[in-house]
Amino acid sequence: MATQTTLTVEQYLRLPEQEGVIRELDEGRIVDVAPTNLKHAILVARIAHLLLRHVEETGRRHWVAEGSGFGLGAATVRIPDVFVLRKDTAVTMEGAAYGVLKGAPELAVEVVSPGEKAAELERKIHQYLGAGTPSVWVVYPESKHVMVYRRNGDRQEFHAGDQLNEPEVLPGLTIEIDEIFSDI
Repeated sequence: MATQTTLTVEQYLRLPEQEGVIRELDEGRIVDVAPTNLKHAILVARIAHLLLRHVEETGRRHWVAEGSGFGLGAATVRIPDVFVLRKDTAVTMEGAAYGVLKGAPELAVEVVSPGEKAAELERKIHQYLGAGTPSVWVVYPESKHVMVYRRNGDRQEFHAGDQLNEPEVLPGLTIEIDEIFSDI
């Protein structure tokens, strides 16, 4: 029986970069992230825009971004499609200078990719919440709905005609689900 080598976050960070390859670390195992499609990319950009618009309009001290890794434990690095992070938290997080922040974002958004398996997605949600992320949004492009998972165990589902809010992380935020999925 073959055994799989597991890596720490530090070992993961020393892996050579490969052009066009994005990797996450799932409890010590390397996971290659598949390239996304156009619908996925549009949804990521739109959600980032809607969150950023709220942050700027309300003067909140948060960053909204894509593509940064978060060390959610000694052997787990996840790269949310979109994340929200308080600025004062970010500047004190270890690793801010080299790409993987040690700790969890305030909000992690995952847009489901066509080949993503439910068990893998559920694992990511639990890793974010377990590391202290207050809220995780999972966006389903095909069925055009959003599931919101909260650290306190609450779970909400939002469909066309609903308004999504984020009371703990971004009080006052209201996003029309139709606005997320318009023209998609």
